[in-house]
Amino acid sequence: MATIKTLAHFLDQLDESDIHYHLSSVRESSVQVSVTVEDEHWEFEFQADGKVEVQVFVSEGEIEDETGLTRFIEEHVVEGEEEFEDDEEEDDEEEEDDDEA
Repeated sequence: MATIKTLAHFLDQLDESDIHYHLSSVRESSVQVSVTVEDEHWEFEFQADGKVEVQVFVSEGEIEDETGLTRFIEEHVVEGEEEFEDDEEEDDEEEEDDDEA
């Protein structure tokens, strides 16, 4: 059964190995440690009841250009795409105003 000591020891091991990590909380009464090494992203979730859940995400090695951004927005942030385009138009207008000054 994992405890806060287990979490602290794990973080110490990451620090000693110069492995960058990010702490967050995605569920009540838990702490998530996210680690990316090489082509893998690991998520360790330390729960208040002592359980630890681990998920590993492995890259297929494909790197996308800005079309990946567009695809993500279309698939997951449909309404945000319009806002993103509006922001670009506002930025273009501001640049034109700056050029005129």
